This record gives sequence, C-alpha cells and structure tokens, in this order.
Amino acid sequence: MNTELILKFDYDLNCKLRMFKMSKRTLRTYFPSTSGTGTSATPGTNDSTNQPKIRRVEFSQSNVVGDPGNRKPIEEYAHEIRDQVRRAYALSGPTQPRNFIFPRKWQTGQWRSFQKTWFDEFDWLEYSEKKDAAYCLYCYLFFDPGKLEKFGSSVFAKDGYVNWKNAKDTFNQHSTCKTHNNARLKCDDFMN
Repeated sequence: MNTELILKFDYDLNCKLRMFKMSKRTLRTYFPSTSGTGTSATPGTNDSTNQPKIRRVEFSQSNVVGDPGNRKPIEEYAHEIRDQVRRAYALSGPTQPRNFIFPRKWQTGQWRSFQKTWFDEFDWLEYSEKKDAAYCLYCYLFFDPGKLEKFGSSVFAKDGYVNWKNAKDTFNQHSTCKTHNNARLKCDDFMN
C-alpha cells in the first residue's frame, strides 16, 4: 500500500512539473521571431503585411488552343478560372478549318473523310487537324463527366468522333440528345 501511495505521489508531481514548464512557454517558443532584416519568416507571404500571398491565376484569349484535339479538358483547369476558359473558347467559336484538305481513310470498304459541308449543317461542330476527328464546342465547354450520356457526348467533348461513314446520322442524333442540348443552353445562359 505504501508503494502505491509513493507511485501516485511521483506521478502527480511529474504531471505538475510538466504543466509548470508548459505554462512558462510563450508565443515566441512556438513562433520564433524574425531577424530585423525585413524578410518574412514564412515563405509565400507578403513582406509588408506578413499576410499569405494569393497567387492569381488567369486565362486570356491568347491562351486559347485552336485545335480541339490539343485542348485540355475544362475540368483539368483550376476551378477559379474555368469560367474564364469557357468564355475565351465560346468567344473564339468552333474551330472549323474550311480550307483544310481533309485526309481520306479506308473505312468499311471505302475511302471516307470529314466533309466541310457539315460545318454549315452543325454550327457546334469542330474539327481537329491533328487527330482527324470531330468535336462539339458546347459539350467541350459544359460536358458533365459524372452524368450518363447518350450519343457520345464524351466522344464529342474529349476523344473526338472519327467514323465518317455514319457521321451525319451521328451528328443529327447528337444535336437532339439531352446532354448536348443542356450544354448548349448552359453556354447560351453563360454568355448572356
């Protein structure tokens, strides 16, 4: 019993000593002061106010990538500049290289290629010279990757459509699909 009392006394004494030492700590023991050089001790802070610097990210019209096959998806841009990116691309309009000689590919037993007359029929249609693929400007700008879709909105937003045999039918189906029309309405609302 005597041993238990001594152990309890030792424990209590150690706790009190630790608390006493901790009470002697000041703010400076946690945050050392800077030398009088005028520089901030914390990297990434404003020297005059010692406030964290906020790096402003911007996107301008000069950053627009013309070829849709070379573009980075909207969701890969920093969240705070996505609207700037959308506005810049919407103002640029769809990439429609009308004077380009579209390459022919052997598809399903015939030589086929993208047809420039499709630009007149589908105002949203874009073409990538690099990938020889078709894209949708509205779906690129406002595609929601988390939603189920029909008629290849992800194909028209990211991958590119390349089946020229059925292209016109697919473009017509895409024009009437809900995902595309929602993207088009979002773009109209966004620009107004």
